[in-house]
Amino acid sequence: MTNYEILPSDLEMRARLVPELGRTRLTYTLHSPTGSAPFTQKEIEGPIIKSDPESFHNFIREKLEQLGNFPDSKGEIHIPTETERQLTSLGHFLWNELFPYDFRQDYRAIRRTVRTWMIVTDESWIPWELIKPYDNSTPENVIDDDFLGRQFQLTRWLAGSRPPSLEIEIRRFVAVGMAETLPQGKPEEGHLAQLALHSGVEDASPSAKTLGTFLSLLNTNGVDLVHFIGHSTIETGQAGTSAITFSSGLLHPSDLTGPVATRIAQDRPLVFLNTCSGGQWAES
Repeated sequence: MTNYEILPSDLEMRARLVPELGRTRLTYTLHSPTGSAPFTQKEIEGPIIKSDPESFHNFIREKLEQLGNFPDSKGEIHIPTETERQLTSLGHFLWNELFPYDFRQDYRAIRRTVRTWMIVTDESWIPWELIKPYDNSTPENVIDDDFLGRQFQLTRWLAGSRPPSLEIEIRRFVAVGMAETLPQGKPEEGHLAQLALHSGVEDASPSAKTLGTFLSLLNTNGVDLVHFIGHSTIETGQAGTSAITFSSGLLHPSDLTGPVATRIAQDRPLVFLNTCSGGQWAES
């Protein structure tokens, strides 16, 4: 059994979407529970989103969909120079578009002292991880930092939902490899099995990777960690119909109702989606 104590974040950022004269403004509250940053519930007025949130969301999604990953002869993924350039350009755009001058100045004060950063938001579609700080407002000290998702231990949480757990206790885990065609799928399952073996965690992964087997296991066994390896789909217009692909069918949100939903609420498992489109969000 493995226990992980969840420590307070060095920086908590509350991002709100505030209606204003028919448009939407972003506002920020910065707070440092650990004292790693000089903020106690500091309010910063953010920018007005120039288009409506849905249009802004679609713009970002289209930009990301244009970025291609190209496998080499060994099947390994490398980001080509042009893709890296476009991703950097998008990161700089988001930095300037979403963070006002006052925030960018405060960032200078915390970029070397903050390690863990939690973002609590009203939305699910801003790719905070892909924001790339660049600030030349002080010519003698130009900032050109890595993407936030690589520079910090960054996490997000939706406002209004249950708070994160104070402790993650992993006693039993399930690895579900749904796609036989993925070249690294089996090695990934094997790596997880070895991690479980060395950590004293029970590997409850089913031999039959069917949808029915998975739902039955989820409903009865008390799983603390679920790791998906495979394919999924997202329907941005109807996010509730998105699905994870099994060989025997599709797992939709509507399948996680009734007794299964009750069990999930009790166990609160950590879920890792290593699936196609697994990082895309939409309101539902």
